[in-house]
Order: sequence, then C-alpha cells, then structure tokens
Amino acid sequence: MNESIPTRSVAESLGFPPGYFSIRSMSTGKYWDIHGNFDADGTLVYLWREKEKSLVEDLRDPRADNQVFFVDYTGALCSKASGHAIDVEGTILPSRSRRSHIRDHANGNHLMVPQDGHVVLRRHRPMTFPFPNAYSHPLPRFAYDSSSGNLHVRFNYDPAYPLPSSSPSMVWQEKQYLVSSIPKRKPPTVFDNAAQFFSDAVSVIAAPVSGVPATPHPDDNGEFDLRENEIMEEERGVENDADDSPDIARDICVLSLPFGTDSRGSPAARERRRWEILPITKGKATFRAPART
Repeated sequence: MNESIPTRSVAESLGFPPGYFSIRSMSTGKYWDIHGNFDADGTLVYLWREKEKSLVEDLRDPRADNQVFFVDYTGALCSKASGHAIDVEGTILPSRSRRSHIRDHANGNHLMVPQDGHVVLRRHRPMTFPFPNAYSHPLPRFAYDSSSGNLHVRFNYDPAYPLPSSSPSMVWQEKQYLVSSIPKRKPPTVFDNAAQFFSDAVSVIAAPVSGVPATPHPDDNGEFDLRENEIMEEERGVENDADDSPDIARDICVLSLPFGTDSRGSPAARERRRWEILPITKGKATFRAPART
C-alpha cells in the first residue's frame, strides 16, 4: 500500500510546535492552566502564574503539566496532564442587553465579550441529535498566528447551535473568533462606593430637570445587567480596562468579531488577545526569565 508520508505535523499547520508547549498571555504574563489540575469534563481553563521555568521536558516538575498542551493528530488542542481536548463551552453571542447595540464611535467596532465562550477541558462524548448541539459537537480547532500573536478558534458549524427548525444563517461565517484574557479590577474601597453613591444620587436629582431618563434604558428594569465578563469589549474604556486586581487568576474567553476588525479597539484590548507559544524541548536546559504576575 502506497501512502503519502506527511512532511509537516498537524500542529505546525495550525501554527503550533509539533511537541509540547505552554501558552503565555502577553498582557498578564500568566499561563494557560487547567483549574486545580482536575481532569473532569468541563474543567475551566484559565490563567495562572508560571509554575515551572524550565522548557526542557525531562527537567520539568510533572505537577506543572496542567500548564502544558499539545495538538494531536486530529488537530485538537489537548492538555498534557489529562490528555483530554480543549473545547469552547457555551454559545458565543452578544449580550441580550441593549448595550450590545452600542457602537464604539471612535472605531466603529462591535467587538463583544460573550456571555459564555469559556475555554474548558472536554472528554469524548456520545453523538446526540440533532447534531451538532451544545453537548455533542465536533471539537473546534485552535490556530496560532505568530505575526499577530492572536489565537484563533475555527468552527465548522454555527457555534450558536440553532434549532433545525430555524432558518439557516451564515452570519457566523462572517466572524472570526479570538481567545482573549479578561481584565479584573481590584475591589472598590469604601471611598469608591461612597463616591459612586453620590454620583448616582446627583444623576437621579438632575434627571427631571434635564429631561434625561434617570436610567439609560428604563424599560430594561435591570433584567439585562451585564456581569464583568459580559461588558462590550470596546465599551470598557480606560476605567474598565484596568487589570489591577491582586488575585492571581484571570479568566479567558472567546470573542467574536467581524473579519478585518481585529486591529481596532484600545491598545489594552488588543494586547489581551495576544499570546506567546513556548515550545518544550528535549534538548539542553532552557529556562525562562521570571514572568509578570
């Protein structure tokens, strides 16, 4: 039987090294990490401080394997610690809040942080119908662009998992999906809370005089209040761009944005979408300098 012998690994075709590697956030200096070193289905992948500085496989502490990944022969991104694949959990959709319709006037961009879109560990599951669905679907492909530092997620299906009875839409094919870290602000102080209270009080008092509603969208009745990780990415502004929490961990998520708009947004937002891939070799000792935490 004559079979062609591959001259390039699947990993290399997706922008990754052929062996093991770690993924470092350029904005925080923290590393992709399997939460708690667990291997349960749906375990969160997030950012944590570096656990092992050696980039030589035989010299590394095996307890740091939950910060090591590889791409298997099918093209799935996998965790070395468990061998399980990496998936995106939850539909990647704009928030239902009216704020999802606000445009960043400076850049004309609608980049959103999804309600879900978290990166998780995924065990193999049986095929269920209608296929694909949120429980049973082909694994997405992660691809690294070394020129931009962006980590793309490729789907061969609509990640919103529309019902078969709904009209088919190709809108999802007009978007690109990028992995981003989520900034975390330090908790407000008593003085911050007091200042916010007086600011809100002034707004309420001034509203009848100016004719401006006391709330941006009075018909929302608070139903669609956004969590921190649901803020429209380009709507954050300088204040919400702050990533000054003393907590070690940071969340990561998958963003959806139209093609050609990945260079827009604030410098901090673009930096949160940049990653460094660090190959782990079998050669002579290699160590990294201490990373920011």
